[in-house]
Amino acid sequence: KHTPGMFGFDMTRVHFWIYLGSDYRARHPQITNRLKEKLSSCFTNDMIYDTILGIMNIETDRYDACQDLSSAEYAFKREDLLTMNGTVRIVEDNGEMQKYQNKQEIFA
Repeated sequence: KHTPGMFGFDMTRVHFWIYLGSDYRARHPQITNRLKEKLSSCFTNDMIYDTILGIMNIETDRYDACQDLSSAEYAFKREDLLTMNGTVRIVEDNGEMQKYQNKQEIFA
């Protein structure tokens, strides 16, 4: 549980990966390329819903393309994102952000 008195950024860092099969990548090259471009982008767990809807091309009035990492409309920067019920800016996290040395290996 995230309680204010015990908050630490280590509680907020969650590894997230998306596997796209070769058939999907062939049928959806734009989504695949957008995800490649955003490989090092910051992302909060409340955006998973919209990202999954976008990847699966599910239409609903609750979908927000701005919160979909696979969408061209996703434009959040690290400075924009908040955690802890919107009270803590992610940019305040001084921890190391892991980046892949060779991003292309992920899409092999």
